[in-house]
Amino acid sequence: MIKISKTEVTPVSEMTGLTWYFIGPPKSGKTTNACSWSSQGNTKTLLLDTDKGSDFMHGQDVIPIEDIIPPRDLNGKILDPENRGQVYRSGSKKGKPMATYSMGEILASMGIGEIPTTYETIIVDTVDKLNEWSEKKVCRDLGIEDISDAGFGKGWSTAKNLVSKMVETLQDYCKSNGMNLILISHSKETAMVDDKVQLSPELPRGLSKKLTAMSDAIGYATFDKETQKPVLSFESYDERAVGSRIPALHNKSFPFDYRVIMKASEVKNEKPAPKTKVRAQKQQENIANVA
Repeated sequence: MIKISKTEVTPVSEMTGLTWYFIGPPKSGKTTNACSWSSQGNTKTLLLDTDKGSDFMHGQDVIPIEDIIPPRDLNGKILDPENRGQVYRSGSKKGKPMATYSMGEILASMGIGEIPTTYETIIVDTVDKLNEWSEKKVCRDLGIEDISDAGFGKGWSTAKNLVSKMVETLQDYCKSNGMNLILISHSKETAMVDDKVQLSPELPRGLSKKLTAMSDAIGYATFDKETQKPVLSFESYDERAVGSRIPALHNKSFPFDYRVIMKASEVKNEKPAPKTKVRAQKQQENIANVA
């Protein structure tokens, strides 16, 4: 006989093993604040740096990522991580060879237990780069110069599946070890429709929709107009790919601070604040001020 279990969720368990997606303009605090997304600040976070965003971050555990597949020499042998042409750009090791990896190598290392499970959060900064590399791989594999040259959207579809599979593998690893996964993308603000800004990750539409659907909370990183302090908004409407499955966060904005957001999540059974015309107008003004 099949035994059916009844789920029980507490605020603490809600906030572990989640996939967070932070989008926003460049220099809006996404990387810096994501790297403190743990109970012990950046000492419990691991940054998978695809965008060289860690050059000026001190004391952060980081793995530099250069592609989705490892480079090979003329004989087809995979190059040693420290012989891939990258050097430290700051610090006491400036100018010395720096080990870099492909995302494929990292995912394989997770599968055999080479990545420590003591972290509370793993960050991918940025997903945009994973997509860029995936599109280039598809072009090489299909022998085309541009992703649009593949007929019937085949190129974009193949690249989307590559990125989605990498994210799914990271999700499985993080969930099985009680870690959070943070994805970071630049935001894309497109044309106004019905006086509303179309806001989404700066990715092809199909991939953007796929990743936001896979995420538990999508926050828009910006700065408060008056205080100029970083803010993470989960305020959503139809044209905005932002929101949260966590009731205490949905349709609200918070200081972009792990402790503040964890504290807010302790509020049980709180319904999202009702959307009003004045409130929606204020959201539009905030976005317009950042753009």
